[in-house]
Amino acid sequence: PGDVARIRPILIHELAHAFILAMAPRGLPLWFQEGLAKHFEGAPTSGAEAYLERHGGSFPRTLQGLNGGLRGRGGSVEASYLAALLAVRLIIDEEGFWTVRRVLESVGKGVPFEEAFREETRLETLEFQERWLSSLP
Repeated sequence: PGDVARIRPILIHELAHAFILAMAPRGLPLWFQEGLAKHFEGAPTSGAEAYLERHGGSFPRTLQGLNGGLRGRGGSVEASYLAALLAVRLIIDEEGFWTVRRVLESVGKGVPFEEAFREETRLETLEFQERWLSSLP
């Protein structure tokens, strides 16, 4: 039972990636993919916020930079995953999960991410980035 409990979130995370890539095989930024996979994994935002509060300066402060942080280039990879989770959760909290789904579907049809994001959220990614940054602990 202990092994199953430890591996379950990992399996859910990787299965989420399979579904995300089936819907949009290319064109999604890494922060969006990883944040969404962490969301499906069931990672709690309270734990993410507490971790980031303790390690505040350990991840990039732009969405573009977060893509590098997730690849181990710039700050803590773990903090970058949690920051990506909080970015996706902010979208879900403000716009609803269907917005995320429609972004995935649009990108899957070949619409550039920036355009799909703007269409569904009515925000430029830089505007969203400011909201995301101001929501962080």
